[in-house]
Amino acid sequence: MKRGIVCVAALCAAGAQAQNRWADEAVPLYSTAAWVQAFERHAQAPAAARFDAATGALAQALAPDCGHARAAWTAALNRWATLSAVPTGALVSRRSARQIDFVPTRPERIRSAIEQDQTADAAGSAARGLPALEWLLWTDPAPKGADCAFTRRLAAHLHAEAQAIAAETLPQDDEAAADRAEDLLNQWLAGAEWLRMTALLRPRQEAATRGLPAPLWPRARSGQDAAERATRWTALRQLAVRDADTAPDAAREVVPIESLLRGRGLNPLADRLLAAARAVDTALPAADQGSIDALAALRRLVEVDVAAALNLRVGFSDADGD
Repeated sequence: MKRGIVCVAALCAAGAQAQNRWADEAVPLYSTAAWVQAFERHAQAPAAARFDAATGALAQALAPDCGHARAAWTAALNRWATLSAVPTGALVSRRSARQIDFVPTRPERIRSAIEQDQTADAAGSAARGLPALEWLLWTDPAPKGADCAFTRRLAAHLHAEAQAIAAETLPQDDEAAADRAEDLLNQWLAGAEWLRMTALLRPRQEAATRGLPAPLWPRARSGQDAAERATRWTALRQLAVRDADTAPDAAREVVPIESLLRGRGLNPLADRLLAAARAVDTALPAADQGSIDALAALRRLVEVDVAAALNLRVGFSDADGD
């Protein structure tokens, strides 16, 4: 616990120093096109490639038997959390979340698919993807025979989808990049809301409705809920704020929203954004109402003040409802 407090204190000190520096030093004026292109080139495309590699490693781990693939599944989940935190491009056009991370998984549907020797496509969304693989891999004893064969088919299906995403997630240095700025902001908001609602609020609400003492975390079987929340927040944070006292180089790294604001001379708003992100840093590990409130406050700030300052419209995103 003490170590975590020290880290947060160091982060806050670095952030305070950065705020003071920006009052005296100019930040380049980044275009919204450069902002979009930097995200696609330095965040989303590499994340898609890493997810492809992780799902391939999972399929390989299942090749000898199905008893030693939990670590590979966890690695694939981590890569998926990074990639899907801000769901843009191929993730939306392919509706990949339904293929990869449909919840809740249906154990009875999985059993039926195994008994009927079905393909992953025939099994349907509720019996495939990362949640179904989690259910199978954290079964005791480990899947064998037909159960293992179906587990391998699910892993192959997952890898095929990851390969398709990676093939379609390519940086686009085109004049239309500026037209994707509103979509990127809206998808960032969708990702923040997913973290607040799906990962935090809904599990608590469902537990309260059933009179249960603890939240019904979606990754309870593997125990990866906290790790997934932290990974998603890291990806969201990367596009929101910058923990450095130098301006980002769009040719080499992601340009966060904070730098967009500072480049326009909007330091007070950028400071508020940094403070709101830091509040999430502090609150998120507890996974309680404070975490939910901190994410809601950050989302409101971006949705109202930041969007207006950047002249970007906010509306329903393509990820809403998934």
